[in-house]
Amino acid sequence: TDLMKFQSLNTEADAPNDAYNISFLRTSRPSEPERNTSRSILCLAVSTALLCLASIAISIIALSFSIQQQNQAASCCSDGSTSVNPPATFVPVQRIAFGSCTSYDLRPQHIWKSVVASKPDAWIWLGDMAYLDNPAVDCNQVPNSPQCKCDYTYLSRPPYMCFAGNVDHARERFMHQVSIPEYVDFLNYMCPKALGSPPQGSDAASCPRPILGTYDDHDSGWNNGNSRLPNKHLIKNLYLDAIGEGPASPRRNSARGLHWLTTLPGRPGSSSSAAGKAIRDEVDVVLLDERYYRDTLPCHVRRPWCEKVLSKGNASDPGAYAWCHDFLVDDGGLTGRGSCCERDERLAAWCTQAGSSSHPLWAAACDPLSEAYGMTPLVLSPDNSTLMEVSEQMYDSQQAALWPWLDASSPICDVLGPPQRRWLRSALSASDAALKIIASGSVLLGGVGNSPEEQGPCGGDDWECYRPAQVNLIHTLAKAPRSGCVLVLTGDFHFADIKLLKPGPNTAYAPILSTSGLKRPIWQFMASGMSNSTAHNKDLSCPGTWVEDVVGLRPLGKCSFVAQPNFGVVEIDWDARVVSLQVRDGSSGQVAVGYDSRLQQITFSLDTCLPT
Repeated sequence: TDLMKFQSLNTEADAPNDAYNISFLRTSRPSEPERNTSRSILCLAVSTALLCLASIAISIIALSFSIQQQNQAASCCSDGSTSVNPPATFVPVQRIAFGSCTSYDLRPQHIWKSVVASKPDAWIWLGDMAYLDNPAVDCNQVPNSPQCKCDYTYLSRPPYMCFAGNVDHARERFMHQVSIPEYVDFLNYMCPKALGSPPQGSDAASCPRPILGTYDDHDSGWNNGNSRLPNKHLIKNLYLDAIGEGPASPRRNSARGLHWLTTLPGRPGSSSSAAGKAIRDEVDVVLLDERYYRDTLPCHVRRPWCEKVLSKGNASDPGAYAWCHDFLVDDGGLTGRGSCCERDERLAAWCTQAGSSSHPLWAAACDPLSEAYGMTPLVLSPDNSTLMEVSEQMYDSQQAALWPWLDASSPICDVLGPPQRRWLRSALSASDAALKIIASGSVLLGGVGNSPEEQGPCGGDDWECYRPAQVNLIHTLAKAPRSGCVLVLTGDFHFADIKLLKPGPNTAYAPILSTSGLKRPIWQFMASGMSNSTAHNKDLSCPGTWVEDVVGLRPLGKCSFVAQPNFGVVEIDWDARVVSLQVRDGSSGQVAVGYDSRLQQITFSLDTCLPT
């Protein structure tokens, strides 16, 4: 019979083997194998107990050491902080470098040696980091390459636009860019603590000198592209991979563009502007996304040219014919209309009608200087006589007549889109940085006042083509309620120059850009063309061409620009409270000499935002 009993110490001859155990015992004496099994179980139990006691002891010692270290940290710090390992921060910023438009092909990029030699504290990409829609070969030299052959569509045009929206080709081009030896050396300088390539450029733990950026057209996958780009979300994430944006970044969300704000430290503490308002000695970098939400070009900027192209037929210029047919006739969409944006043109017709100015939605539809402009979903009746706010009933019964409005995310021909414009105003309202850098892949102040080109009144891809949206952005930047200077960094044009937009009515550009009521000056600094593949070099002339500044925006002179490979440097002297804008020569790294033989450098005050 088996009985359970508590075996007390030394009650039987084999008591030491069973001490302190609760076990099943036989009334008869255990056999030798059973006794050996008991001994094994006891040894295992004792060993386990000893290990547990050792683990507890080690944990107590470690905890005691940690508490001691924290107490020492607390006692040593005069400001009362008890943080042992403070979060990593970027180096204090005095010199920011930037650039755009690397190379159409796969050639070496020697400019990175000059960039590293300039010792930047931060780098900002302004677009065309890689040419995703272009073939890897030069189709002039290798015209029979399969990469140079494709159909003529609104999206593709051989030989140089055969890969628009192609994710695999985009991945290969980005992989090549981040593995170029000169660029790898640059990454190692900016991010010496990083493991792997590309490093996380916006993470101070990896890159104490941050690498920030926004894309333009080619590195978003489509020359002069807009929101119609296939696979735009996938290509956006490939771009963020290439600049080292973290995998959990909100910028990767498919429901939004890659717009973002990053604050770079200048020096501790704050200072005061000339107006006496407290500002911080730091730089807010506002990265815009001008592709994800962008509308097609407004109808009126290409209609006359496209009508001529279409009248000549497909054989004359098949690329232009395919593009114009999509633009004016049929985009393959739900209604069979052309893809061009007609909203600006139709709103302009309504806004000039008698009595429109008293309409409650007039500011939202007609006044680019108003904060309400373009923020309310609107609909115009087919005859342009009645302006209405979008309602649910319109979707129930009026889609055929109103679809161009109901299908639009913005009531105007837009570049940023309402969600991003709302975000931008909020970001600027909260910013008390002494310098606000607006990173814009598309040129804000391009050929202002220039004569119309063959295809139309604007270059086809800059903000000039979207005049109401352009004026609205200018005044949004100038109306930022807190102190601080606004500097727009840009690229795209394959040369470099510096422009200044001044408030007041007494300029040639005032009636064009409505600057009479502008609240503050706005600087634009463009650096573009980082290799002989992309820089215009000697094929630009001035005056009398599209590069001439005819309205007085260039403070260094109407023909002051750099057509050779270049990059830009923004140098901040926090003690003297001045900012120096310098176009750097891509070969020497020194301040470049412009087309007009002037050094491309100018300084402005952080207190007045005007030249010193």
